[in-house]
Amino acid sequence: MKLSNISFGKGGSKKRTSKRNLDVIEKRIIWISLIGFAAVLIYIGIHLLINGFDFDVSTERYMTLTEAETGTKEVYGSVKDASGNVANLNDLTAISCYGDSYNNAPDDSTASLPGVLSYLAQRTVYNVSVDKDTIYEMAARQGGKPIQVSPFIIPSTKASTEVLITNEDGNKLNFDYSKNGGLNPCKVQGVEGLLSIINGNYRFTRAESGEETLVLTPTDVETRAMQLRTKDISIFFLGDDKIYENPEKAVEIYKSMIDFLAKSENTNYLVVGPVKGEVAVLDKANKALSEAFGENFLDLRQYLLKQAHTDLGIQLSEDDKVLADNSIVPYIYFSNHNNNTEYFSAEGADAAGLAVFDKLESLGYFADNENNN
Repeated sequence: MKLSNISFGKGGSKKRTSKRNLDVIEKRIIWISLIGFAAVLIYIGIHLLINGFDFDVSTERYMTLTEAETGTKEVYGSVKDASGNVANLNDLTAISCYGDSYNNAPDDSTASLPGVLSYLAQRTVYNVSVDKDTIYEMAARQGGKPIQVSPFIIPSTKASTEVLITNEDGNKLNFDYSKNGGLNPCKVQGVEGLLSIINGNYRFTRAESGEETLVLTPTDVETRAMQLRTKDISIFFLGDDKIYENPEKAVEIYKSMIDFLAKSENTNYLVVGPVKGEVAVLDKANKALSEAFGENFLDLRQYLLKQAHTDLGIQLSEDDKVLADNSIVPYIYFSNHNNNTEYFSAEGADAAGLAVFDKLESLGYFADNENNN
């Protein structure tokens, strides 16, 4: 019995030793797992700090690069190859129209000023106008008063990063993304990407992953129009803008836009005066623009008041005649679309397009078209 008890005792000791070893191994595995999990959390934390907290890049939040306009929309008189690339009609110098809603059509059934101009000039016209743009947004897209981003870090990944934007004068910019208007894709310090807005905040998203880029000083954003439209005949037309209450400032900004074109050895431009607003403000603004830009200025308002109906055979109503006699552009030239007059009607687009065409032709900007010689 004793031998049997001793033998049993030795076997039990071995089992208890094995169990203790298994417990130690199990504890080590648990600790290793915890350490590994902690390392993962630390890595994710560092990644978030460097690259930002926006992993949601769904199209519900903002435009993706593939959805950004590439310059082929609102292009009149263009020719596309098999790949969808745009070539200028007849290989002639294109025209770019910058401005506000008066350059756009109120609906799909009404022609726009750029559309009429393309038909008359028989060349490609790029409409880089956006309905709600002021002179500051227009000049930012064009390059005369470029967008500036405050210092920030462009991450190596395609994560969106919040940016603060102004222009070089510190003016706040409020871009409307209902139309690209020559904005995207843009470049910041040589990195191509998309400038967009999420929950009221501007963000920059690079097009392709690459090296992390430090933007250490306020830096200009190179818009798509700045990259592609600097050689075009440029039309600057804001039909209605508060800037005209300060015509001297308007002249200053237009001159900066003209100076930007001159960097590309381009002097082919036309400044078109406002057509809607208080009569005294319009008179003062058009006078200042005329004195500043001479032959490169078109007083469209005066044409609509005095000559357009004769040139186009438009029958003015008695009410419109009264308006014209009081220096107010007749209502027939404006659209009542959605109860507003921020767009030209078909008659207005025809008249404005003809006036701009005749002015450009008189300036000799169509010399590259043998059909007009």
